[in-house]
Amino acid sequence: MTLWRTMFVEFLSSCATLWALLSKLSWPAILLITLILYVLTCSLLRFRSLRSMKSRFNFPDRASLAQMTGSEAQAIIEHAYTYEFPLFFGLSLAYAQMKTYAIQNIAKLLAATGNLSKQSKVSKRFEDTALIFACFMLFPPDSPQLHGAVARMNYLHGPYIRSGKIQNEDLLYVLYAAMSEPVRFIRLYEWRELSMFEIAAQGTLWKMVGDMMGINYTEALGKDNWKDGLEFMEQVEQWALHYETDRLRPSHPSRQLANAQLDLLTSIFPSFMRSLMRQMGLVMMGDKMRCSFGFPEPSTAISALTLTLLWLRQIMMRFFMPPRLTSRRYVTDPDPITGRMYSTHYVKEPWYNRPTTWARWGPAAWATWVFGGMLPGDGGQEMKPDGFLFEDIGPKAKMGLGAEETRNIQEVVHAAAMASGRCPFALKE
Repeated sequence: MTLWRTMFVEFLSSCATLWALLSKLSWPAILLITLILYVLTCSLLRFRSLRSMKSRFNFPDRASLAQMTGSEAQAIIEHAYTYEFPLFFGLSLAYAQMKTYAIQNIAKLLAATGNLSKQSKVSKRFEDTALIFACFMLFPPDSPQLHGAVARMNYLHGPYIRSGKIQNEDLLYVLYAAMSEPVRFIRLYEWRELSMFEIAAQGTLWKMVGDMMGINYTEALGKDNWKDGLEFMEQVEQWALHYETDRLRPSHPSRQLANAQLDLLTSIFPSFMRSLMRQMGLVMMGDKMRCSFGFPEPSTAISALTLTLLWLRQIMMRFFMPPRLTSRRYVTDPDPITGRMYSTHYVKEPWYNRPTTWARWGPAAWATWVFGGMLPGDGGQEMKPDGFLFEDIGPKAKMGLGAEETRNIQEVVHAAAMASGRCPFALKE
């Protein structure tokens, strides 16, 4: 008791001394000191998360990256996706999807189906693609959720692959876009760049996904083995530059698809803001991608405004915002009884969103309602408010179809995932 009493007295004495010092300072000085301490605390907490991930996975140098397993890569990317950069990680995948529309043969096929060029269909197909991408990053290689997502995607692609309308190199380009755009977006627009081991994890994860998709790397790249995820990503990026040279040209189908997606992405804003937000989106798109769609260059004023706002966000996130305490997951775990999963995010139409009290009456719901947007439950049973099974993913005409075929494909996907989930690069050395 004497020790505790002594410590308490010393604590009170220290507080009194600190108060005496502060009382001699002016209020502006006190506010400045408080601001400096707050900024230092935010910075410390933000980088503590990165240090914790480095310590947890222990990839201290380039050589160690060769031993990264698919399971480790998925866990690293899940953290970046749900804690560190949820906004621009998600937005970059939307741009990655749009990037594939600039390829003439891909655009021609997608425009012919009408699923991504007609406003009545584009919302569901956009949300379906976002959910599949989310499953790649949120569920480990041995999970049936990951296998189901890839199997459903392979089922939907299957008829076009067998007919020759989708080539092996087209699949590789889609993989390249989804793999590289998050790295680019985060480098340009987030509060920090991805570290070397995070970029390697991105390459490792998508190499694993490509294995499950059945992509023939040897046919396109001349090899099927790399030292690590970094080398894999670098070679795919070099290959993509040559692939784009012959195919990245403006066309009516590509512009039609891009316009439909831009209209969808800007539909969340009030009508008077949509033109401005569209122009800002073109700035973020970059010159090469914008020219490939034949879109005009935004004005200098719009470019300056966009880049200034993005820079201010970087500063705010880096110095004034503490890190997230909870993850932002876009897909829930399966319901233990029904097996159905829910989406927790949508752009325009609330496909697969559960109409909870918070979803319909929370602050975000009020803002959506004020500007005329749809809330979870508004679409009725058509939009599956009770959640989705993987056979619900795809065009409306194929909803509920192909369950048996998808399960058969899932067995093949499972075998590929088990191999890649261990170590995609070390296995063949």
